[in-house]
Amino acid sequence: MTYVYEKTAKEIAIRNILISAIIYFALAGVIFLYTTRENFPLPLLLIALFVGLLVGTIFLRDGIKLFNNNGVWKISVSNNGIDWKSPDEIIDSSFKFNLDQISSTETIVKHSKARKGASFNYFLLLKSGGRHELPGHTGANLKKIISTFEALGVKNEHKVISPKTHIKITESS
Repeated sequence: MTYVYEKTAKEIAIRNILISAIIYFALAGVIFLYTTRENFPLPLLLIALFVGLLVGTIFLRDGIKLFNNNGVWKISVSNNGIDWKSPDEIIDSSFKFNLDQISSTETIVKHSKARKGASFNYFLLLKSGGRHELPGHTGANLKKIISTFEALGVKNEHKVISPKTHIKITESS
């Protein structure tokens, strides 16, 4: 079983620029509500402005940088291992691991009181003791990457972290 993913930097750039535009339009809506509603809470406006401008700017900056890049994300998982090629080494580092270098994969599910649902993080656990996180911003289907590894005989360790759990995760390469 294999998994192959290719996406140009421009495609990801357009997605990021659209996300930033949606965030900025939402901020405009919050500002409109603040100016037209008599009892709109100022702290809510300030929090929305801070978070919205920060996140929107991050997406816009990465989008503009990637738009000028002609590279391609090329990700493949096969019985040879994983080969992750990035068009921009600052945004996303390329890496390659042979299947015999990987001891297992790890899925960490973090539940949060602050927001409904959960976040998922995926890691490769290496026989050398290293741990490598699979970045999610490329649009690659990380669940499919993990299931491809499982089909190739690599065990997946599944961990669930509740809001009350406090663990320290360290990463080494």
